[in-house]
Amino acid sequence: MYWAFQDVVVDGARHPLPLSWVVPGGDGRLFVEIGFGNGEFLAHLGRAEPGATVVGIEVSQWCVTKAARRVQACGLTNVRLLWGDARHLIPLCFAPASLDRVILNFPCPWPKNRHASRRVTSPEFAGLLSRFLKPGGFFSLATDVDWYARSARECFAALPGFSLREERTNPQREYLTKYERKWKEEGRDTFTLEVEWAGGGVPAPEPRFEEESLEMDMPNCGQGLASILEGLRDREGGRGDHRFVFREAFTSPGGEGILLAITVDEGFEQHFFLRFYPSRGRIAVKPDPTTLPYRTPAVKEALKEASRALGSPASREA
Repeated sequence: MYWAFQDVVVDGARHPLPLSWVVPGGDGRLFVEIGFGNGEFLAHLGRAEPGATVVGIEVSQWCVTKAARRVQACGLTNVRLLWGDARHLIPLCFAPASLDRVILNFPCPWPKNRHASRRVTSPEFAGLLSRFLKPGGFFSLATDVDWYARSARECFAALPGFSLREERTNPQREYLTKYERKWKEEGRDTFTLEVEWAGGGVPAPEPRFEEESLEMDMPNCGQGLASILEGLRDREGGRGDHRFVFREAFTSPGGEGILLAITVDEGFEQHFFLRFYPSRGRIAVKPDPTTLPYRTPAVKEALKEASRALGSPASREA
């Protein structure tokens, strides 16, 4: 069987942001499941809500592949997948006040204090929901950790605009996830929580990376390209929580080169190549089209550093 994953897995880096989530025959509702695992619940939701666009976000590439196969085998045309960290992909890929429902099934509770910001009990996550949920939209959490459910309830109760819609222990749910079945077989309790966002005016959009072309033309500084790329290897830089590092570099006899870049934006890591190539008597640099990254501040900083190495006056002034 041929799996046309491009029909299901959305590469947000290749499209204008925020993305359009319109599907044929859709009614405009937009649901998001964060951390969908093997995609069982995601597929169930797609079947149960055929008029809604159902978007799954997952950091594991293997899970994305398995879920894409499941979605296509089920013949679902209203389900889409994003690969990456939801904390960063939601602000990049969705318009403010556009989500009807956000679902999180059995997440890692991140028990260590240094990981507290990754929990849904954090004000940062609640703030994210307040910007992207529609007024009247809601967030659903299922967990097997009692203190995690309790902390989430207390977090949302302390924030204006959120109200507790439902809280249950060992609920009879319409569909059980793989982990939920496992916990029930072991006799463990499960907990669900649902909160509603009442709204609070028009959410201000988060700052976004500029949408102009990432290609930059620079005059050659007179050095050989191989020497320039060698000088960039292992160089680090960036600002604040937006960092980059360059690694391996390769050049071809035709005067082209590629440089591996790794960027991190508040924990959101991307690996991609910068491609250097002749263009109208100059050297140009841009992200290689086979590994286009999301246009984050760290990506911009990496491009600036590459342009400086090529002797761009504009970059030196930036």
